[in-house]
Amino acid sequence: MARKKKEVKEEKRKEYKYLIRADYRTGDSFQSYDTSETMEGWDDLEVAKENLERIKIHYQYYDYKTSRINFIYKPERDKWKEFETNLPSFIVISKDYLGYPLLKLLTDDRNEYQLFPSWCGYFERLYGAEIILNNKRADDTGMSFKLREY
Repeated sequence: MARKKKEVKEEKRKEYKYLIRADYRTGDSFQSYDTSETMEGWDDLEVAKENLERIKIHYQYYDYKTSRINFIYKPERDKWKEFETNLPSFIVISKDYLGYPLLKLLTDDRNEYQLFPSWCGYFERLYGAEIILNNKRADDTGMSFKLREY
């Protein structure tokens, strides 16, 4: 008697109109290299732009919190100390991640989800991020930012 093959139903992933790609440096004690991460996307451009701005502000705050050099420059330190008194709701300080700030991004229906970005870590340095339109780079103003050069 022949056995019937079990049918495997493949789930098709939703294709979004807008994606965000973050470019960053990573590595370990012996080497470093440049990489990028493309995040799941959005169909609403305004939500994608707001998330891009959240990523930028979150990383600048994360960089301040984890960088020893900022303790030297008083004007920079004072600016971030004031920022900490009214942290935006999309920055969450978590005890599970050694007190590092987590990031909340928006879905198209404006619900938030929380993550610890892969470009935040001891060996990681974010270069910048951009919105990608249908898998092509978007050239619209406000759809990218650069924090440092490669």
